[in-house]
Amino acid sequence: KIAAILDAADAYRQKTKALIEKYDELTQSLFLDMFGDPVTNPKGWEIKSLSEFIKSLNTGVSVNSTNKEFKEGDFGILKTSCVYSGIFRPSEAKVIREDEYERMRLSPEADSIIISRMNTTELVGKSVYIENDHNNLFLPDRLWQTEKAELLYDVRWLSHALSFQSFSNEIGKISSGTSGSMKNISKKNYLKLPMIYPPLDLQNQFAKRVQAIEAQKAQAQASLAQA
Repeated sequence: KIAAILDAADAYRQKTKALIEKYDELTQSLFLDMFGDPVTNPKGWEIKSLSEFIKSLNTGVSVNSTNKEFKEGDFGILKTSCVYSGIFRPSEAKVIREDEYERMRLSPEADSIIISRMNTTELVGKSVYIENDHNNLFLPDRLWQTEKAELLYDVRWLSHALSFQSFSNEIGKISSGTSGSMKNISKKNYLKLPMIYPPLDLQNQFAKRVQAIEAQKAQAQASLAQA
């Protein structure tokens, strides 16, 4: 009986994982359909450097944590794994030690992007859009948070452009580090990267549609975590 339950749970997990992948594919194909590849720019959009979108990349501070399991409401230092899935996972954090509270510096802010500046080749430059403020969470020095420049654009749209596979490949080209296990990107080189700049109303349309897809994906991820 227990084996049957475990098999059913595993089948449910696999189905939910497949569903999450389908949501990712849907978002990518929607982006491609509306804007084309952001690197090859087949639709001939205007090109700007990322420094025109992003005023600065702000860095957190790494602080010491306890072995306690992180629960909602705890003061937490984010793990780089909070960006891995493409949707921000605030539960991926460690509980900060009380004697380190004075050193905590940068919290995730609504309508910004968090970027992993240091990681494996596959994960360096991984980024997520931040929907809401998270005042009890703090960034370590391995994560950047974007500060918006004067340019008019939709931050959610930009976060998807940055997550596009071809753009990730461009980040790979500017990352340094001898070992494949840990690569670095510099702020200067990152902000020099070119990015398409389609009309704002198109960006907004895309962001609206994606918001609906991501709400579904977040539900699927929550049920996967429960499973």
